[in-house]
Amino acid sequence: MIKNLKIFLLIFFLFFTAQITPAKTEKIKPEKYNKTFLTYLDCIKKYQIKPEDLFFITLAALTKNQYEVKEIEYKAGSILFKAEDDEFLVIVSQIDNQNTFIRILPTDNEYDFQPQLIENIYSYIDQNANSKLQLPIN
Repeated sequence: MIKNLKIFLLIFFLFFTAQITPAKTEKIKPEKYNKTFLTYLDCIKKYQIKPEDLFFITLAALTKNQYEVKEIEYKAGSILFKAEDDEFLVIVSQIDNQNTFIRILPTDNEYDFQPQLIENIYSYIDQNANSKLQLPIN
């Protein structure tokens, strides 16, 4: 009886495991192997300037680095842009009267992009954070 049960279970498991197909997997681009994985904390930086100023300096940094700006939401403090075939979301949020956070996050939640991409933006902001913003007069 036990021998028959073991044979039945063996045939049962062999039959059903043969019917299971593997899940579809996304092909990984070969260039992604060369990229460094970042953490969420690598994509956040704190500045001691007004959120409005930081928003416009960030927008200027994106333009200078020739990233494709896809969407700007001034009231929400967010900018959607594309760089290196990936989309990123910049969020500028006020902490208190003197401190502001900026977050540059990938929209696909994969942190395997080049760190230089966000370092270029942060270095531009660092260089221009203390400068006065002036609008061109027509």
